[in-house]
Amino acid sequence: MALGSSLHGCPLYFDPSEVRILTDEWIEEYNHKRPHGSLGNMIPFEWKMNIINAKTLK
Repeated sequence: MALGSSLHGCPLYFDPSEVRILTDEWIEEYNHKRPHGSLGNMIPFEWKMNIINAKTLK
């Protein structure tokens, strides 16, 4: 397979600040907005609120 065909459809970035912004957005999504299997498929905020509510009800 030629290099050109393996890169077809892949975004190319030339500005390091653009890469940093996109990476930060991805990290935010991955860590804070997507369900995590280890948290019972809840997003971290939901999980945190469940813990806080459970402590408040004791």
